[in-house]
Formats: sequence, structure tokens, C-alpha cells
Amino acid sequence: MKYLVLGFATNQSSSSFRIFINSLRQVYSPEQCDLVLIVDRIPDDLDAEDKAGVSFFFTPSAYPHRLKAERKAKNMLIRIGSAVAHAHVPLVSSLAARMLRPMIEGWHHPHFARWVAYERFLKANPHYERILLTDVRDVLFQGRFFDGGDDIVELYEQDEYYGADSCDNGWYRDAWGDAALERAAGSPAVCIGTILGSYVQTTQLIRDFIDFYSRYPFRGVEQAIFNRLLIDGQPKFTYRINRNVDGAVATLANQKAFAFVSVSDKITRKTDGSTIPIVHMYDRFDNTALLAQNYMT
Repeated sequence: MKYLVLGFATNQSSSSFRIFINSLRQVYSPEQCDLVLIVDRIPDDLDAEDKAGVSFFFTPSAYPHRLKAERKAKNMLIRIGSAVAHAHVPLVSSLAARMLRPMIEGWHHPHFARWVAYERFLKANPHYERILLTDVRDVLFQGRFFDGGDDIVELYEQDEYYGADSCDNGWYRDAWGDAALERAAGSPAVCIGTILGSYVQTTQLIRDFIDFYSRYPFRGVEQAIFNRLLIDGQPKFTYRINRNVDGAVATLANQKAFAFVSVSDKITRKTDGSTIPIVHMYDRFDNTALLAQNYMT
């Protein structure tokens, strides 16, 4: 059994690739942990050394659509497929459900397409013990994060709560309305960019989320859809929500989160001086963005 870091990396810069790959490989060797990046193309300026210890898994994701008419037509087909798939018509609905997944991966926004790509890869590769699903553009690694762990999904807060003024609050209201936001008040906004878990629970999460958001294919921002699943959707996967920075991940989504970290000796640290294993959204603050440049070579 082996560990896996799995990232969806369409429309990414080569510098983001290098920081992501090089920082991970300073923590885990290829023998300890597979690194798989799901891509529509590999950046031309990544040389052989940049690609060392990385596997690329290709996706048909073709977003953004250049023509407005093309986008509207594809969106309409996804909406029709969703309606038929969830209409509970024998045979017809099951056929539509099978067709809906490739339409979502090929035509929907990458934030939704990636879950179908994750599912495809993990169905074909069921031999992993623990998995990190992660953003690529703004994530770097500083320490081990796979050690131990239960048969569970670890989710991470980002120091934003529903009912308080924040972008997550606005996303949730836009997607679900004021009544749903009132029910969510006080719940932490879980960040969807870093998810760590066992193979069984992580694949269940992926299935649950695809089944949930495919009912509402253009309802709103991915993170608002995922948090609604947690709050009202009765997910089947087992999970634990970790406080930001306290666990394996520091998500630097705002100034409040940044106040709980410091940078010294080229390491982003917790207030007790310990190393933060995974730093997410490092590009939002000057000193963590500068630190990330150390991983460019």
C-alpha cells in the first residue's frame, strides 16, 4: 500500500507546478508517495527534471469555452442530462447518469470537472492507503502529513463562519438563499482545496459530492455546494473537521488565519514554532509567497 497526492492541474503555470512538485519531493520520495497531476496538457517549459517523480493523467476538460453559443449549448445539455438522470425513470435515468459524468468533466468548470477525473483515476488505481486531494496553484508542502490517520476524511476550516461577513457567506447565500444561510449560521466554512483521507472514505466523498452537485449543476461556487452537502446533505462518508492551522493544513484565506502563522528560517510555522505540513493559499501574503520561490529549483 502506498500514499497518493492527487491534484487537478489544468490551466496552471509552470512555476506553480515546480513549487508544488519540488516541495512535495522534499518531504516524500517517489517510493513513499505517488504524485499524480490531472492535466489537459503539460506546460512546454517543464523539463525532464521538473517532471521527475510525477505521473500525468489526462482529462478532456476543455474549459473555458471560447464561443458564448458553445458554452450555452453545453450548459443546456448538462442541465438536461441532470434532469433526466434524477427523474427516476427506469433505464433512461441510469443511462443519463452514465452520460452526465463525461459531460461534466469535459464541459463544466474545472472545479466541478475535477471530481469526475478524481473518480476515474481512483477507480482504476484502488491500491492506495491514504490520499490527499489538493489544489495545485497555491499549495506547498513542508512536512509529513500522511502518518497515522483513521479510516476517515480529514477536512479543514479556513477561519470563516457562516453568518459572518465573508466571501464564503456570500457564495452560500447566492447558491442557496437566505433561509439556507440562516440554518448554516455558526457552521465553519470548510475549504475544499485540501482533503486528506483513507481510500475508502475519500472515494465515498467523491461519489457523494458528484451525486449531490450534479442535481444542481450550475447553482453556484463549488465550495458553497460542498458545504451545503456537509450541513444539510447527509453525506455517507465519515469525516472530521479540523481547525485551521492546528492540523496538517494552514489555509491562508484571510488576515485572521495569517495571524496564527509566522515565517522563520524559510519555514511557515505555527505560533508554537512547529512546522506546518501543508500551506494553502501561500500566494496571498508577501512573505509566504516569497518563501515559495525557494522551491522553484
